Amino acid sequence: MAIIVSALHLIAIACKWASVIYISKPLIVVFLLQVWNYQADSSSNQHIKQWFMMGLMFSLVGDVVLMNKQFVYGILFFLGAQCCYTVTFTKLYPWRTKDIIPAIPAATYMAFLLWVLLPKVGNLLIPITIYAFVISMMLWRALCITALKNMLAYLLACGSILFVVSDSCIAIDKFIHPIPYHRIVIMSTYIAAQVLLCFATIKLTQTDQLKTAKGE
Repeated sequence: MAIIVSALHLIAIACKWASVIYISKPLIVVFLLQVWNYQADSSSNQHIKQWFMMGLMFSLVGDVVLMNKQFVYGILFFLGAQCCYTVTFTKLYPWRTKDIIPAIPAATYMAFLLWVLLPKVGNLLIPITIYAFVISMMLWRALCITALKNMLAYLLACGSILFVVSDSCIAIDKFIHPIPYHRIVIMSTYIAAQVLLCFATIKLTQTDQLKTAKGE
């Protein structure tokens, strides 16, 4: 159902159906919450389930707030979402010394984006900087999971990268230069990110390989 609503939402953007856009956007995360609630492992990993669910709930409120043109509050709610996702991924795959390696591309991208954005953001310098740091942490922890070397880990990493791409497009479009078809670009990458993160996290909580990795 989430896929159908997502497709409807993108069609509504292309066709400029304002009322359909307004209704379908929050429904995407609502259906992902339902999928998560029914499919996530109910017998174990409850702490992971709760953290990821909170991330989806923050995302849902953030979507509604951004539809009402409240950009700063949108940043705050998605900041909460990124914090929850970061905790989720850290619990999925706890810290190891070798995790410093995937921190390099995440930190490099954050530094470059802030270098481009900060001269343009005016009085939003502090919230933009904090958000960039936290989403880079989320990206880093997701990239660390690729050490499992399985398809689910790679899908999770792809989801985190798409989330960063989506939010970067929002920032570039708002502060640097308008992006052609920006709403479709932003929403298609955002939807793909949330779907991949949800699917991969559900499946990773159910895999024996994850339990083995925690025991290393």
